[in-house]
This record gives sequence, C-alpha cells and structure tokens, in this order.
Amino acid sequence: MQKKELVITTAVLLVLGTSMHFVHHLPFFGHVMGWIFPVNESVWEHMKMIFYPSVLLALYMWISRKEIGRITGPIAAGLVGFPLAQALFYVYQPITHHSVLLIDIIAYIIEVIVCVYLGQRWSGSEKLKKMWPLAIVVALCMAVLLGWLSYHAPDMFLFEIEEE
Repeated sequence: MQKKELVITTAVLLVLGTSMHFVHHLPFFGHVMGWIFPVNESVWEHMKMIFYPSVLLALYMWISRKEIGRITGPIAAGLVGFPLAQALFYVYQPITHHSVLLIDIIAYIIEVIVCVYLGQRWSGSEKLKKMWPLAIVVALCMAVLLGWLSYHAPDMFLFEIEEE
C-alpha cells in the first residue's frame, strides 16, 4: 500500500468506525443491527468498532489486489486491536475513575492506525496468505461472538456499561 492509499484508507475506516458508535441512538435501531453495531457504552461493544472496519479493510485488500489471501492480514490485525483497545482503556480508567472522551478518541485513532498498518503489512505475508480459509472462519466466529455477547453479556468488567 502506498502512503497516500494508507492515509486515505485509515481516514475512511476512522470515519466508518466512529459512525458505528452512534447508530444505537437512532430511532430505527433494532436487535439485528446490534449484532454489528455497538448497543451500549461497554468496552466490549467498542470492539465492534475495531473488528468491522478491519473486515472492511480485508475486503478492500482482496478486491483491490484481486487476491483472496490478502484478507488474512487485516483480520489478524483486527484481533490484535482487541487487547490493544482494552489495554489503552484500562490503563487510564483507574486513574480517572471514568471514561474521558478525548482520551477515548485518541485511543481509538491509535487502534485504527495500528490495525491498518499491521493489516497492510501482514497482507503481504506469503505464509498468512495461505491461511485465508482460517481467516474467514475466525472472522465469522468473531462476528457471532461479538453479536451474541451483545445480548448475553456475562457479569464481567469488560461488559460493564459506562455512563454516557
């Protein structure tokens, strides 16, 4: 990926991912939409804002490069984004005792930049390209897990709903 393409892709995914955050406030938001879009302000729900843009990056890499093996890098990078997002949130939250919007925004920008960078780097790996069937299975499992736990969340800190 050239630098210009990398910057544009990152900006588009930031806008799309950020837009996902506000869908649950819309009057027509329904149960089925909650399988893709965040349904509340928990840290878990914000994982969707990393995962689905990573899937879109995978699809973009596949279509633009005309090589299905390119999907593996962005999907793997999206999985790296999960612990990164949690680490960034849980590092500052004990100090502030609540979520701070500016820090959350900066953290999200960092997460997307890291995911796009790793995704494009890893998409060129010949070893990872051969694992594209596994990447599809992992992506489908993650989509089901993200959606299911939106409505069947265990009583754990990751699923606690932050006050808006």
